Amino acid sequence: MNQFLTQHRSSVKGVISGWDRIRFRGTIRWLATLNGMASFLRTIGVLMVQFRSWAMQITAELKNGAAQVCELKGRPVIYVASSNRRKESIAMGIAERDGIREGLICVITCVEPCHTFSVGPNAVLKQLELRQGPGKCLHQYFYFLDPQFGLMHLRLQTWLPLTIHICINGREWLANQLRAAGIGFRQRDNCFVQIDDVSAAQSLLDQQLQTNWSSVFDTLLLTVQPSFKTLFPLRLDHYWSADETEWATDVMFASSNDSV
Repeated sequence: MNQFLTQHRSSVKGVISGWDRIRFRGTIRWLATLNGMASFLRTIGVLMVQFRSWAMQITAELKNGAAQVCELKGRPVIYVASSNRRKESIAMGIAERDGIREGLICVITCVEPCHTFSVGPNAVLKQLELRQGPGKCLHQYFYFLDPQFGLMHLRLQTWLPLTIHICINGREWLANQLRAAGIGFRQRDNCFVQIDDVSAAQSLLDQQLQTNWSSVFDTLLLTVQPSFKTLFPLRLDHYWSADETEWATDVMFASSNDSV
């Protein structure tokens, strides 16, 4: 990149570097492993023979919670039969149709692969045992137009261990920051081709790195799934990590001919 910028320095009018697309993972660590889940079940007094009905009740509460939030906000819950359908396109179509400029757009549900728990017989020990492995279950996609982050979504696995993924776009986030600061800009797809104050834009990108993600995501989760407040008899906090991150550099040229 440095060699490229040196070669084209006479025609480059600005460069910014920062987050592009980011996917975060939310994990309840006590429930994330086989030993951890077994320990939790013993702590709350759930027997192996009771596990299936207990787990199904949790899933039912999450489904009802999403339905209640959508009913309260007047937003649709949409089931899609194929995980190959572009959910973001569906959500953006609904936002355009309904004139949504901020807040919850919709909840899209789909049966997709997951990693989960089950109970089965151990022939050697002649007793039921907890197992962990692949499965398929309903996932909930909450799509938003957030005033800070722009278009984003939260994906919730409705079977234990209730893994969460949150996806945001750092460039949409920057666009909102620039608007709030009154700085003019032009975008092409997910790239910036012109920014009135490049130095200020880079400072805003640097500020993104200081975000308190735990606070942001804990608040967001309870907004879309308030049932998490009472889902378990013990308080179980989420551990938030960056599952996948993209870092991008936008090079802005004085004219379109210079970029060829």
